[in-house]
Amino acid sequence: MQQEAAPQVGGRPVSAEEEQSPTCTAKCGAQPVPPEGSHPGPFQSHPPRQWSDVTLEELRGRLAEFALERDWDQYHTPRNLILALVGETGELCELFQWRPEAEAGRGLPGFSDQERQAVEEELADVLLYLLRLSDMCGVDLGRAALSKILKNAAKYPAAKCHGSSAKYTAYVREQGQRQQESCPQEVHEQ
Repeated sequence: MQQEAAPQVGGRPVSAEEEQSPTCTAKCGAQPVPPEGSHPGPFQSHPPRQWSDVTLEELRGRLAEFALERDWDQYHTPRNLILALVGETGELCELFQWRPEAEAGRGLPGFSDQERQAVEEELADVLLYLLRLSDMCGVDLGRAALSKILKNAAKYPAAKCHGSSAKYTAYVREQGQRQQESCPQEVHEQ
C-alpha cells in the first residue's frame, strides 16, 4: 500500500493546522515550524548563507488576506501602520538596550533561547508592518530596495569607502576639493 504524500507548498511541507487555515493557499509558501530542538533555529554564529525562499509578494499576499478576513483594512492606513511599525521597532530595540557588545554581537552569543525567540518575533513584526505599509502606500518594496542598493553603490564606491564608516558627503566633499584644485579658479566662481 502506498502512503499519501504530505501536502506541500513550493516543495515544502505544510502543517495540518496551516492546511486548514483560510489564509493558506497555493501561493502562501508557508513553512511549518519544526518541533523544538530539531534544528538550530535562525540564530547561528554567522548569518545563514541562504534564507528560506519565501518572497515579499507571498508575505504581502498573506498579510492582505489576514487583514481582509478580519475587516482590518479600515485601520491599516499609512499613518496607523507607520506608528505601529515604530512601536514594534522600539520593542526590538528594548531587547538590545544596555547589553554589552559581546552579548549582542553577531549570532547574539549572550542571548538565551527565550530572548532569541523574542528577537525573532519582533523582527517578524517589524518586517510585517513594513510590508503592509509599503502595500498601503503602493510601493513595490522589493524593487525599491534593489533600486536603493544601486543608489547606495553609486554614493559609496567600494574603491573610496572600503573599511570606512564615513557618510557619503565626506567622499563628495573630497571629490569637490580635488576638482577645485585641478580646475582654473574662474570655473568655480561661476
